[in-house]
Amino acid sequence: GQKNAAQQLFTSANIDYQPVKYDYYTYGSTERNRAMALETLVLLGDKTKAQELAKTIAKNLSENRWMSTQSTAYSLLAMAKFAGFIGGKGVDAAYTINDKRENVSTEKALVSRILTIKDGANSILLKNNKDNTLFVRVLNSGILPVGEERAEQRNLKASIAFKGRNGNTLDISELQQGTDFIAEVTVTNQKGEALKDVALTGIFPGGWEIVNT
Repeated sequence: GQKNAAQQLFTSANIDYQPVKYDYYTYGSTERNRAMALETLVLLGDKTKAQELAKTIAKNLSENRWMSTQSTAYSLLAMAKFAGFIGGKGVDAAYTINDKRENVSTEKALVSRILTIKDGANSILLKNNKDNTLFVRVLNSGILPVGEERAEQRNLKASIAFKGRNGNTLDISELQQGTDFIAEVTVTNQKGEALKDVALTGIFPGGWEIVNT
């Protein structure tokens, strides 16, 4: 088919719309839209985006709330196609961390391991022994030293621009005392679903006086 055309249509489509009254007659819903979107991603071969959307659909299916027969059926059908897309059941793989090899073999769909790391650089190598697709996440936690913090984003993008009262961009490294300026923050939702109750926290130098207008 027309893969490029499908990709363009999918990029501009709103799959998270709120149903209106007449959708009752066509069984339309946000859940059914997402299921159709997952089918589209499977056809496009986009495993990364398909996995993210599949997690959302799976969460909706497991919630203790009512879903119409159409929405439930479409969601289950899309999840079945996604399961067939990423491969068979079970995990058969091997991972090597810092030259120490471990084998993983199970009929379950999820495997979790605690990794032993060393100070400094660590290396991880994963080999999939089956022809299915494995989705791997490496999670770590800790507190970096002051001044060595790293930026992190998860489906949200934030940018900040400093402007004068006239709207022109300012270089904050060369501000004169008493200068009035605006910190314009733009937050972009990069995920295909609505977000609510987003809290924005800003940390500014102690010498800046914030004026609420």
